Amino acid sequence: MPRVPARLGLTAVIAIVCLRLAIGWHFFTAGVEKFSPTFSSRPFLELATGPFAPLYQNQIPDRWGEEQLDIEKRDESWQNLREWVVNNLGVDKDEAKKVYADHKKLMDDYVKEKGSDIEKYLFEVERLRLAENNEGTRGVAKEVEFQREWVVDKNRELRGSSKAWIADIEAYDDAYRGDLLALVNDENTSKVLPAKPNYSIKWIDRTVLYWTLGVGILLILGLFTRTASIAGALFLLSVLSTQPPWVKGAETTYWNYQLVELIALVFLAAIAAGRFGGLDFFIHHFCCSPKKEGSR
Repeated sequence: MPRVPARLGLTAVIAIVCLRLAIGWHFFTAGVEKFSPTFSSRPFLELATGPFAPLYQNQIPDRWGEEQLDIEKRDESWQNLREWVVNNLGVDKDEAKKVYADHKKLMDDYVKEKGSDIEKYLFEVERLRLAENNEGTRGVAKEVEFQREWVVDKNRELRGSSKAWIADIEAYDDAYRGDLLALVNDENTSKVLPAKPNYSIKWIDRTVLYWTLGVGILLILGLFTRTASIAGALFLLSVLSTQPPWVKGAETTYWNYQLVELIALVFLAAIAAGRFGGLDFFIHHFCCSPKKEGSR
């Protein structure tokens, strides 16, 4: 038997269009908000819980700032940089040594003031790492549950603790690099210093921004709606997977409405909702409609 296409009433079509526009507007406004310079995916990744938590947290380079807070490693990089500018940019060796000595004293003074706090912080980070590696692998159920709660609480306690110290140390580093660069001869001013290690997650921030913005725009236009709906559903699935409601300590405030929106996106993809009051109608009409017999 030939397949008879289903026909929807006007009320159903209006409801589908409104649903598509509402979800599209939600994604679009969420994407626009992410243009803010204060937006960062870091808290979202840091606070992930459940079985997929390591997958998300490992996306953060130097998550706890241990490399950036390693003063001995920083001092070694300063000495290497001093030698580099002497050998490659024609800087006077004695002048470079004086700049290094001056800035090293400033760094040493800072470490004397903040060093004990930094050491305590790094000790707690190591305790947390050991607990995360051993979580659920030993002890009776009650002890395992207590350890899981401790890991969640310690994660929240330590999150952001190193931010101020890292900012201070990076400021000292920038000042040192600037003073070294100031020693460069005029003919070498076009040369730049070697790049610093990159610990940012801007690529993740940009991906989230353009992903949500793109989904929103396509849904509003009703263009490539199936692809956009699936992309939006996958994004929400990734968000939901960071806070499984059965894991103690998970943040479930928005879990239910995000699940409903995910199901709605699957529905929009299944019915090709862009063909109702969207640009997909024209694409489907011109590309997929059967040609009349005898037409060229």
